[in-house]
Amino acid sequence: MLAMALMAVALLYIANIVKERLYGVNLAAPVVLSELSPRGRDAPGRDLKGVPRYPGSRRIFYRESSEKASRVYSAAYRCDCDSTVASRFMKDGMVKLGWRLVAWDEVSGLMLFSRETSVDPVIAQVFYGPAHDGKCVVYVVVQNPSR
Repeated sequence: MLAMALMAVALLYIANIVKERLYGVNLAAPVVLSELSPRGRDAPGRDLKGVPRYPGSRRIFYRESSEKASRVYSAAYRCDCDSTVASRFMKDGMVKLGWRLVAWDEVSGLMLFSRETSVDPVIAQVFYGPAHDGKCVVYVVVQNPSR
């Protein structure tokens, strides 16, 4: 239980660093996520299973990791829309795909979802906000995804 709590804290820490970097607030992250993808194409990786992707968006980051029995997938997408449109799309899409909205802070651009499985609950965090050019970036972290 302690390991899961520590992992959740670590995930929030990492997600906050990435979120701040995406919004240009903090230089703690080692790279700019948009530099990880070739111009006009998706970054290496894959879309997250059971998570909607905004139409026409470009994946700019993908990472997967595991620690003991927990697996974590994260991806960031650059969308050609504003944050309001992207957040509504993500909320509606996640609910349609069986996720339960646990919390939504529209001011900070954070949504928390859960989904029950036969093994363990799955947790998803969705961060969204404006990119430097007025478009939107959506960052998703999924912990313990179904296999």
